[in-house]
Amino acid sequence: MALAGLDELFLFSSALIRRTVKVYRAILYNATFLFFLLASLLAQDSLSVPGSVARPVTIDRIVIRGNNVTKDYVILREMSLKPGDTLRLKEVEFDRNRIYSLGLFNRVEFSYEVTDDQATVYVDVNERWYVFPFLVIGVKDRDWKKFYYGLGLLHYNFRGRNEKISGAFALGYDPYVSLRYRNPLLSLESNLFSDIKLFYSRIRNKSLVSQHEGPNFDENHYGLDGTIGKRFDLFRSVSLSLGYQVLTVSENQAGRTLSPSGRDAFLSGTLAFIHDSRDLTEYPSRGTFLWLWIRKNGFGGGPVDYYRATADVRKFIPSGGGIILAARLLGSFVGGGAVPNYGHVYFGYEERIRGHFSEVFEGENLFGVTAEVRVPILPARFFRVKAVPVKEFGLWRFGVYGTIFGDVGKVWYRDEALTLRNQVKGYGAGLNFLLPYSAVLRAEYALNETRRGQFILDISSSF
Repeated sequence: MALAGLDELFLFSSALIRRTVKVYRAILYNATFLFFLLASLLAQDSLSVPGSVARPVTIDRIVIRGNNVTKDYVILREMSLKPGDTLRLKEVEFDRNRIYSLGLFNRVEFSYEVTDDQATVYVDVNERWYVFPFLVIGVKDRDWKKFYYGLGLLHYNFRGRNEKISGAFALGYDPYVSLRYRNPLLSLESNLFSDIKLFYSRIRNKSLVSQHEGPNFDENHYGLDGTIGKRFDLFRSVSLSLGYQVLTVSENQAGRTLSPSGRDAFLSGTLAFIHDSRDLTEYPSRGTFLWLWIRKNGFGGGPVDYYRATADVRKFIPSGGGIILAARLLGSFVGGGAVPNYGHVYFGYEERIRGHFSEVFEGENLFGVTAEVRVPILPARFFRVKAVPVKEFGLWRFGVYGTIFGDVGKVWYRDEALTLRNQVKGYGAGLNFLLPYSAVLRAEYALNETRRGQFILDISSSF
């Protein structure tokens, strides 16, 4: 009898502990999201900290060294520091990361000399190799089973002006051929940029709705896109894109295209605004990224006639000990005429909810929130690899961060009411490896609402 009573007490205590842990986990989970939402809305960018040097000094001139190919202005236009400004070390670190984010250099270092309260700032760069054939290797939609491979030819810094000319083809999953030219600065006076792309791709249908109509099929996309834009300052730019696209399907059935013929051909126009004050594109430690765009598909009364508006907001807040607080809000919404199945949005392909990493959620509208705490384990450092004979490839950058994260997302159709129910959620922890040539590898473990766990191995940062 006594043993039976102890067994009942043990079972009751275990159940109570599990329930208490579950309640506190839910409280902590939701409190974390609330904190990051508030932080992303209330925190302001800050680029200056008085007293970064022993006494106030004014920048007299900026000298660029090591850029045998790259023009000086390509580097200078990424810098917040200008001659006549007060030298502060926080801006120096910000500018160093902005220049590195151009992807033109293996290493960027700042130094300065002070004479009579006047400073000469030196920017030393180590250039990458800019013209080379390259292997096209990767996975599509963050799915290691969707492997593709091919070849390309790239000039990454044409004329030393950060212009990019590329041609590439890929086989395997979703094969494609593309030609592209991007000029980030048409002229110093106008501060205009341009981008033009000619492409063909064969894409495996992603829509679960279309898959229910029969065996899966391929979509053939042909198109030409051109963009003209203006950069207002270091952070802000606006652009207008016009394009023409033809889409056909390998097996025509009702609903796979808006045209009964199985061929949708339409013009499109996109207006976009970007505010980007992140210090380092590949793995930011501070700053704000705001991308707003609206795209109209179809002009002239054809079957394709709808628009999509998207907002992507990301905030990175530096904290003590090199810890980074990061948050992201993502929303994409449609209006106008009928939306084809190939125009749907998803969680489960490019955008994922960790904890539901391999599950696909489909709809016409999408909303998601992500929050992370990134803790430095090995801050990014540069290493000279003597075994590599070509100096442009011999300087490698490594770093390791530990992360704690939480994701929430929802997709729905226009005829459905937007509610907070049926959201998909996940949370967990992992390691982020910062690798040479701006690559990021993530190894994570995530749990969903039912505490079902999964391991995740992914390329690129979560956002």
